[in-house]
Amino acid sequence: MKKLETWKTIQFIIFILFSILCFFTVITNGDVQVAISNTPALKNVCILLWGILFISFIFIFVDFTLYAREKKDMNDLAYIVKSDPVAKIANRAGIDSILSKYHGKPVPEHFAILMISLSNLSDINQEYSRLDGNRTIRAFSMILQSATMNKMFVGRNSGDRFIVIIENASPETILLFKERLNDKVEERNSNEKNPKIEYKIATAFHENVIIHDVSDFIALANKRLDEA
Repeated sequence: MKKLETWKTIQFIIFILFSILCFFTVITNGDVQVAISNTPALKNVCILLWGILFISFIFIFVDFTLYAREKKDMNDLAYIVKSDPVAKIANRAGIDSILSKYHGKPVPEHFAILMISLSNLSDINQEYSRLDGNRTIRAFSMILQSATMNKMFVGRNSGDRFIVIIENASPETILLFKERLNDKVEERNSNEKNPKIEYKIATAFHENVIIHDVSDFIALANKRLDEA
């Protein structure tokens, strides 16, 4: 797709430059203008060529338009495939896509993974309804995104589990995120009309633990979440 886009761009630039060169030659060269004016056959050929250039421009423009629309449709499809329909954030496929660049490589020193569970989701589904449960998932997802300040990756790992990936983490960054998350959850819970949100959170960060791969981070975070 990228190569095709580059080729089409080069094609369009060459066409524009060629058209400008032809036009510039006609309007700046008196001999050419006289020859065209005094030779009906040459005039007809020039009119035909300019018509071909104009039609070619229309076709190239339409081609670009259709290509841009197709690319947008493909991007939208990729987003749908990697987006959770309930939470409106990345789903498992989206998470795997982000983590794939770390597989088989040493994990960066400031890399961190936070596993978070909406621990009372089943209670909300039973006490209210599954629709309210989905609404709570959606609300919690938005809270998570807001708490990251668009500096971290957020995804829904499974039913009630979420993941936050921080590529440039520090103990202070993680603490700030947790404080913002807690404040925003408390703010939502202050509205009695909303089902109360309860959550658990666990962190995997570079500590005195042997971690060889990003899979070790995930396993460690999941283990700590289960023990929380």
